[in-house]
Amino acid sequence: MEATCAMIYDLGLPKFLSGEATNITIYVQNRSLHQALDFKTPEEVFTGKKLDVSHFRIFGCPVYFHVPKEERNKFESFGKKGIFVSYSENSNAYTIYIPSQRDMEVR
Repeated sequence: MEATCAMIYDLGLPKFLSGEATNITIYVQNRSLHQALDFKTPEEVFTGKKLDVSHFRIFGCPVYFHVPKEERNKFESFGKKGIFVSYSENSNAYTIYIPSQRDMEVR
């Protein structure tokens, strides 16, 4: 909980994102090396496979993403700016918080 509170407070994000911050804390800890496991990750010990962590992003970093033509009209911009808050549980996508809309999208 200390890591979660620190991330939310340090970045000045709304408190309703604390659930996402908790999920990302657990996600990263399960994919980090531990001395008690002979410097293997808990995920690696559980599944027996080496993990790829190239998809890791910094919690709270600004992100820009493309808005497909079908989801916008001709007067809206091609992209949006948001804040990375979590990894998607169902795919290799990210959950992005869009402060201007007070909404979250999975991209």
